[in-house]
Amino acid sequence: MRKIIYITLFFLSIPQLKAQILTAVCNGLNGVRIDYNGKDFGIREDRITNSSPTIVFNSYKKTVTYVNKDALERALSVEGIILQVTDERLSFSGILDGAPALFTLYYPEGILYVTEHARMAPLLVPSQPPKAKLFYSRCQIDIAE
Repeated sequence: MRKIIYITLFFLSIPQLKAQILTAVCNGLNGVRIDYNGKDFGIREDRITNSSPTIVFNSYKKTVTYVNKDALERALSVEGIILQVTDERLSFSGILDGAPALFTLYYPEGILYVTEHARMAPLLVPSQPPKAKLFYSRCQIDIAE
């Protein structure tokens, strides 16, 4: 019962975005990648070029979708789980190309942050150590009623 009350209060408390559809079209993702080699951590630049991440938040249906292309030009789509909506941000989580990811869109500034944690397994190597990625992007925001 308590869970139902919290969920109901959450959706009743969505401030600025009531009865609206927010669309964010973003530039390519840039950021850093943290690799662990079994002993030490290494940090290097990472980016997904030639991509335009797009987020669509529908406050009517209480849904959020993230669409993008990965480094191999494959289409990726995430039906997100909404974590928080405030006057300044939309945060949601989902599985991005098999890895857990957290997305936060600061729509007044048009900034998107994406964090991803994975254990990548290339074709020739059975298992790789864990990796983490933090990406950022500038976005054009459109809010329609």
